[in-house]
This record gives sequence, C-alpha cells and structure tokens, in this order.
Amino acid sequence: MTTTTSVDTEDDDDVATTTTAAAAASSSTLGLITFDLDNTLFAVEPVVKEANAAQIKAMHEAGFPTTNEQTIAHQTRQVRSKVKKRITYTNLRKKAIRAEMERHDNGSSSSSHFELVNDLFHVWLNERHASAERHLLDGAIEMLKALRATYPEAYIGAVTNARGNPLDMPNTLAPYFDFCVSGEDPDVFPERKPHKGIFHATLDVYSEMRRSSEKETNMDETDAAGDVVEDETDDDDASSSSLRWIHVGDCLGNDVWGSAQCGAMTIWMEYVSENPSSFSSATASINKQRLKLAAKGGRHVDQRITKLSELPKAVEVLLETAANAEKKMKSGAGRGLIEKAMASKESTRSGGPRPRANRRKR
Repeated sequence: MTTTTSVDTEDDDDVATTTTAAAAASSSTLGLITFDLDNTLFAVEPVVKEANAAQIKAMHEAGFPTTNEQTIAHQTRQVRSKVKKRITYTNLRKKAIRAEMERHDNGSSSSSHFELVNDLFHVWLNERHASAERHLLDGAIEMLKALRATYPEAYIGAVTNARGNPLDMPNTLAPYFDFCVSGEDPDVFPERKPHKGIFHATLDVYSEMRRSSEKETNMDETDAAGDVVEDETDDDDASSSSLRWIHVGDCLGNDVWGSAQCGAMTIWMEYVSENPSSFSSATASINKQRLKLAAKGGRHVDQRITKLSELPKAVEVLLETAANAEKKMKSGAGRGLIEKAMASKESTRSGGPRPRANRRKR
C-alpha cells in the first residue's frame, strides 16, 4: 500500500537521524508497539465535532430539522443516566439518535427508525474516520515511517476504547498498522482500558498473527522436493524470547497504568488540547476514578514525549535500557518482554479469534 497523505513537520531531519541511529541497535528486539488513537495520533475534539456535524446534517435531510449539537448531547446524557449497566459507545450513540428521532415524532417509534438509526450512525462513523485523517498530529506519518523502516519485523497495533480504526483510514494510517483492538469489540467489552482484558486480547492478536506469519515463512522455505531449507539465522538474534512490547498513549490511567499492569513498557504522549472536550458524557464519579488512575499511571511512565517526532528516539532509549539491564541482570531486565507478558496473562479468553476486519495481512 502507498500513502497519499502525509504531514509535514520541521522535525523530519531529527526523525531521519534517529532512524539511522536506531538501525544500528537491535532492530529485532521490538516485537510489538501499540498505540492509543484519540489525542495520541490525532486530535479527537475536532474529529468528533465534524462527525457530529455530518450526523446532524443527515438527520436534517431525513426529516428531523431541529436536531443540533445541544439536543444530541442532551439525549446522550439522558440515555446514559438511565442505563443500569455499562453500555458501548456505539449503542449509546444509537440510542441517543433514536431518542432524538422520537422527540420529533412526539415519542412514537416506527419500524423504519431501526434501519435509519444504523444509517445515521454510519454517517457519523465514516466522517469520524475521514476527519481523523485530516486532523493527524504533526509528525504522525513520519514517525510511523521511521518505525517501519527501523523495525520492519515489528507489529504495529491500535488499542482504543472508541470506534476509531486506523485500518479504515486508507490515505494515512492504514498502510502502517497491522491490527486494531477496540473496547467496543464483542469479545472485549466491557473490559476496555484500563482493564487487563483489552490488553490481553491485544497480546492474543499479536501472538496469532506472529504464528501465522512464521508458518507462512516456513512454508516458503520448503523447496520443491518438500525438504526444509536450513535456517542460517543466528539463534540469539532471532530468539522470540528477547522481543519487547511498548505501548504509547496520552492517558496516564487507561494507557500507561493499564498497559504497564500487563507487562508493557510505556511511552506517555503528553497531549495538551487547545480546546477541552465538550462532548464527554462521563459522570462525576467516572471522572473521579480517572483522576485516581492517572495518579497511579504517573508512576509507570518509562518515557515521556510531547510530540510524535520524539517517539522513535524514545523507543530506541527503551530498547537500549532494557538490553543493558538484561546483560547486567539488573532489576527490571524483564520489562516489556512479550514472552513474559504472555506467560503471566490470564487463562485463554473466551470469544474466539479476533474479527478479520480488524487486521490486515502482512
């Protein structure tokens, strides 16, 4: 695949220099790097605003002329206050759309509403992805190119609580990502970040994709007579026991603390929004809990960055630090080891393999 959209940055030279330097390090040690999406790779505030605007326009065209941001926000808060158990963001939005439609129809609900609700939701979702491609943070594409060039064997995945999916962003992020795990996925919800369940699901996807890739490689190395070609790769360099996992995200609680509990090394993307979120429907108790988790996460930051052009260097530093600690048998030598994270993972999760739509063939 090729990229048709890129983001210019003043730090191109820095990224290139870091890539060259990192190539001299052990590029085979990075097995998996996972990213949060909202406010890590793109600014979520304008993305959701534009997606909401597309949904409202579609509702006007469908015969609901008084719908606006305020009425949608009101319906969302009303739905959330009435549900007795956790609800996916998808169902929350669909229920809010239905409630808004019924407001126009004086509380009545028709069978035609069901199909229209789904159509309106997908108008919102499609615009969310299109808008995300327009609002990538500076240096996002250059950073991903640098990672791919320096660590070609590593897997790059997304771990998000929301509905954004880099594989649905063909002009920007899709060429660089191998898979996406969402807290909305049926076999993950309600175990979204910072719950271990979503990170364990991520490790399951990585493990399955790696096994599949190795199987295909072994088949390719079989000659026409059916004899296996001898593998001349150095065992130490190829050992999967040295592969590391790094997670990158802007949320100290969901991303840093959550992934660290499952064995990842962490990079905190300290994102400062010029416009605070205006669309969150989280309750006061949920926000209080998030503050507590953020305090915990602050103690598990392995590297901190303030712009994406700094990430390749942060990855290099983490891998070098881990390798040096391992050589000297220092405390923390096992930080980020995928093998160790897999070994400590809870028993195999139910729900079967990940949906194929959330991954791509390498």
